[in-house]
Order: sequence, then C-alpha cells, then structure tokens
Amino acid sequence: MTTISPARSEPARSNPPAVSVIIPNYNHARYIGQAIASALAQTYHDYEIIVIDDGSTDNSREVIAPFMDRARYVWQPNQGLSAARNTGVRESRGRYVAPLDADDVWFPDYLATMAPLLDGDPSAGAAYSGWRYIDANGNLLPQQSTRTVPPEQFYATLAYTNFLVPSGVLARRECLEQAGPFDVNLRAVEDRDMWLRIARDHRVIGVPQVLVGYRTHGQNMTRDLARMETARRYVAAKHFGPAQGDPQGWPPLRRRAWGGLHLRTALDHFQAGDLDGGRAHLKQAFAIYPDVAGDFEAFYELGCANQPRGARGATDTLDIERNAALITDSLDAVFGNPDLPPASQAARRRAYGCAALALGALAYNTRRFALARRYLMRAARSDARLIANARWRNTLVRALLKSLTQGDAKA
Repeated sequence: MTTISPARSEPARSNPPAVSVIIPNYNHARYIGQAIASALAQTYHDYEIIVIDDGSTDNSREVIAPFMDRARYVWQPNQGLSAARNTGVRESRGRYVAPLDADDVWFPDYLATMAPLLDGDPSAGAAYSGWRYIDANGNLLPQQSTRTVPPEQFYATLAYTNFLVPSGVLARRECLEQAGPFDVNLRAVEDRDMWLRIARDHRVIGVPQVLVGYRTHGQNMTRDLARMETARRYVAAKHFGPAQGDPQGWPPLRRRAWGGLHLRTALDHFQAGDLDGGRAHLKQAFAIYPDVAGDFEAFYELGCANQPRGARGATDTLDIERNAALITDSLDAVFGNPDLPPASQAARRRAYGCAALALGALAYNTRRFALARRYLMRAARSDARLIANARWRNTLVRALLKSLTQGDAKA
C-alpha cells in the first residue's frame, strides 16, 4: 500500500505545474538532501517535487523532513526503482516529468534549459542533457559526457549504447503515459527501456550542456556486473528480439543491439579487472556486429582502463602503455586466427586502427606528442580512412610539429 505524508510539498495552487520532479529514494539518506536541495535551487520555478520513499530502512525520512513544506513525501513498501518511478508519475500533475535520482544533483539551470526545449518543439517526446560525474561528497570529477545525436539517429544509437543518465532526461507526460509504465521486471536500466519505447514513436532531442551531476559511489547499481548484464539482455530481447540462431541472419538492428550489449559488458569486465570475461564478451561483440571495430569511444574508454569511473581521461593518472598492452592483447585474442574470412580481416584492420587512433588522442591530450604521432601514424597504416578525417589528420600534423619543437621526455 502507498501512503502519502500529510505534509504537503507546496502551497495550494489552482493550476498544475509545468514540471513534476520525481525523486525515488531507497536508503540514500546520505544523498537525498542534496538531490532535493538541487531541485529547489533551480532558476526555473514552475515545478513540483515529489519524493517517493520506496520503503527505506535508514534515516531517509528524517533527512527529508525539513523539505516537506516544499516537497511532497510519498512512502510505499519496497517494490523496486521502476515501481517507485511509476508511483511518482501517478502522483504528479505536470505536463513534463523530470526524474531525479536520489544520489544525483541538478545544476541550477537544468530545468530552465530543458523545459523550453520541449515547449519549443511539440513533436519531441523527450529531451536530454549532458552530465558530469561527481564523487560521494559531491565534488566534480574530470569525466563528463556532452554527447548528442540527431533525432533521426537517436533510436539506433540508444539501441547500441546507453549514453544517457536517468536524471538527465525530461519527458513529455503524454508520451510517457503512451509508452506505458516503467517495467517492474527490471532492476536496472529501466530508464533506457522507457526511452527506447518513447523514441519508437517520438523525436528525442538533446543539448550538450553539462547540467547534471551523476554521482559515482560504492553502491551504484552499475557496479553489479551480473545485474547489469541480465537487465541489458532483457531489454535487448524485449525490443530487438532474442539472441538465437546465427547472427548473420538477424535483422540489422538486432545485431547492432546485441553487439553493443557485448561491447559494453566487455568494457565493464575490463574495468573491473576481469580480463578473461572482457575478452570473451569482446569476441562475441565482433562476431555479432563487426562494426564495433570502428567505435572510437569504446577504444578510448579501454585506453583509460586503469582509471576509475569519473576519472577516465584524467592526464595525471593515465597509464597509456599499460592500457595499450591490454587493448593489443585483447584484439590479438579476438583476431588470433590467421585464416580469418575477408570480412573479419577488414574488421581486424579497422579495430587495430581505431584503437591506435584512440591511444593517439589520449597521448596528445597528455602532451606526449611523439607518442601521439607514433600511434596516429600506426592508425593511418592500419586504416588510411581514419586519418582521411580532417580532424585526425590535423591532430597528426600538430603532434608531428610539437614533437619536433617541444620534445617528449616521457615518450
């Protein structure tokens, strides 16, 4: 049974708010106050806040109590994150629904940026923003995402990889209701499942501004590799079909989705130190969807494998040589058969080239210009199309000039 606290969140109002902020919480007493405070600090003011306490057993209610004059508190027996989100949607009144996880924060202009996006584009069912990692204490970490894709590519991109965070998406209520409730069978990635459902029928638009603080800490769901893989498999099968039979006969989008699933799972295993598990999933990714060979972002992430979430790419802790050996050994394990068919040979050249390109970019960012030049030239030898790109060709030229004029003591 769901019970609603008698403490009301806001003064009585005749008109519903534009935005309903929904904060599901389960035992996040340490962080929930910061989440609510970040919502109250928005420069946009036409919103309501609803906190769904999903049966917390810690002191969450005491932390939330000082905010109860400005946020509505709803308690329910523990049912999981999807059920908590669904309760929040049912209790809300706004034309837009804004999820905010209890361990995340918004930066002050989040709603002021996002609500006008949907106001100005009635055909858009949802909008998303960039985000940046924060640590357990709320400090900004170096790693962030500003990725956006054209609306016509959004569905296929999200089928391949989840580049969104739940707290960075604002959804139009009618589109959310049309898509149906969050899937209570899911204990992770329930947000991705919802955005895929919305994107089937509606445009989804994005802005690159970093407007969300996405917290990394020891209790994140994403650290549970088995749970994450199970949830990803469920979503892939639900939307694109099961992983049965010969992948060569699957529809293209199913191959893309399952290839991306194995690639993401491989990266998780590598970054957890499980090299055997990482290589097994990497091999499956290539077998299902050879185009993963051209995924620069994935190789860039592997090039930061020695660094924790939130610090990937930070120049002071990056061990390029160690990570380069991991990538090379892993690709050797995938492509070790000397009798590969022509299609796999092409994927092999592209994968080694893209890996060298990512390592070259990392070396350039750390001002190791001679090392960057060597990797970028290796990328060009593996697959000349990579350096045909003006961006990387110019980087190679700059690396060459800087290695000659500035030196590179570490290279």
